[in-house]
This record gives sequence, structure tokens and C-alpha cells, in this order.
Amino acid sequence: MNKLLATAATALALTVAAGSAQAITILYTEGSDIPANSGFSTSFLTLDVNQDGRADLSFREVVGSTYSYTGAYGRNGARVSYGSAYGAGDSIGPGFRGSRASALTGSYDFTSGSRQYSGTFGAWDDGTTGVRTGYLGFQLGTGEYGWAHLSLNPLGSAEGPFGQLLSFGYETDLGVSVIAGDLDGT
Repeated sequence: MNKLLATAATALALTVAAGSAQAITILYTEGSDIPANSGFSTSFLTLDVNQDGRADLSFREVVGSTYSYTGAYGRNGARVSYGSAYGAGDSIGPGFRGSRASALTGSYDFTSGSRQYSGTFGAWDDGTTGVRTGYLGFQLGTGEYGWAHLSLNPLGSAEGPFGQLLSFGYETDLGVSVIAGDLDGT
């Protein structure tokens, strides 16, 4: 039996009880931009995933004179995945590898002496300069597992942001794996 819960315009929560054991909550943000920061600016896209009044995850783009990168951060005990992006259908759960912060993708361009250096870097770097879309895994400080669907551009562009949070969801049962991109708890 499915149960739909609608909330404010920027987020829609869908809670699904699948059979007897699994319950998943999906939160849509409909393309929330990850804010760009220059210098010491500290503007974040911050999420209270489980709606307990405490920030769980935050994202920001840091732009310097010779580099830029998109970072993901766990708050209040939450951890974010490091390494390559998860694909749709990948399991996130027990055995999850996470840390408090992860540089997902970025670029650099500078000169040192007579040499020019430029390229891309980060856990989601695939050696190209194109947009990367994938799933960031996370574990809340209270133990639930979840995913955030992200679209990241290491170079940014005049046409769009460096990064967007497309959607996110988490498993409401402690210690139970969640499937990246799963929208119905099956």
C-alpha cells in the first residue's frame, strides 16, 4: 500500500510501505541550484533530510581565481560517500564508505613559471569536462541510508549552474539498504 504525503512547493515527500519491512521517503527538490561561492563566502544548499529540525547534508560550489569544485558535506553526524558516483539501482547500506566531506568534481587552471596547468579532479572526475550526473550516497547521523541525485558541471557555464540537486530520498528503517534512485521502495 502506498501513502503519498505532499509538503511545501519545493519538496514533495513520498512515503511508501512496501510489503511489511521496507519504508522509504523520497524528497523532490526539482532542480535546486548548488550556490557558487567566491573567496570566503559560506553559502550552502542545506537539507534536513529526515525533517527533524537539524541539517543533515549541505552542498556548495567553491570558486577561486585558479580553481573551482563542488563539495558535499555531512552535518550532525551524517556521512557522505566518497569515490565514484553511485549509479541508478546501486545499493547503499551496510558496508557504506563515507566521510564528513567529499570534493565531488572540480577544475583548475593556473600558470607556474612558464608552464600552464589545467584539468579536472574530484571523486566524480571521469577525465572529461562534461556534466556528470549520478547519485551521492549518505548515512544520516541517526543511521538511515539515503541517496542524492546530482548533476554537476566541473567548469560551470554561462547557461547554467555548476551543480544541481535533482532529488533525494532515504530509507526510514534503520540499517536497511536503499536503492539509488528508487522512487517506490521496491
